[in-house]
Amino acid sequence: MVCCMCLELKGREVVRVMLQNKYLLSEIYKISGVTEEEVLVIKESM
Repeated sequence: MVCCMCLELKGREVVRVMLQNKYLLSEIYKISGVTEEEVLVIKESM
């Protein structure tokens, strides 16, 4: 069983890689299931 924090960190890493690979934001939302706000926070932290 994986804790929620581990899943959240894994999700953030997926979004980070997608941003680095220049995925469209709409694709990131659809594939990762994160919100626009979450993507912007991750993008700012890079």
